[in-house]
Amino acid sequence: LSEFMLVADINSKNLRQMLLINNYSINRIKHIVRFKLEKQKSLSKIGKEQKIQNCIAILKNRIKTGMNTYIEHVYVDLLIANQLFSSKRYAEISPLLKKYQKRLHKIDVLEMRIFMEAFIQVGAFKSGDPLGPALQYMAIKKCRLYGFSRLENTLLKYLQLQQEQITRTM
Repeated sequence: LSEFMLVADINSKNLRQMLLINNYSINRIKHIVRFKLEKQKSLSKIGKEQKIQNCIAILKNRIKTGMNTYIEHVYVDLLIANQLFSSKRYAEISPLLKKYQKRLHKIDVLEMRIFMEAFIQVGAFKSGDPLGPALQYMAIKKCRLYGFSRLENTLLKYLQLQQEQITRTM
């Protein structure tokens, strides 16, 4: 349901109406609805950095219950990592995602598992691990193997950004 909410084309009015519904399923994803509302705000009202900060706060301050599934926690942490990457707060990515490193096999969606694996390496590299890009490339090879071209392109973009940063520092 969380993933559906993120990709669905729902206008702000309908999202606000969803926040008023008191339903078990909707209550589990209200943080995603709030996140989506924040993402839809125009940059003229608030700056880009403030918008990212608000999105991170919404996701971090979500109500966590025992009913949330492992994959829901993974998904939200990936969203937070994506926002941290957007605001160039790389050092925070690795500690956030490190807890999933030994439990990647529990992520049933193969594409999400590969993305998580690569993003853990992005965070590790940004935290000083020199093997990060090489391990990311292994995840990119898995994308090619399984035909995940959109994910492959996204990961290649991250790898290219890292290469540009390495080149600038040398």
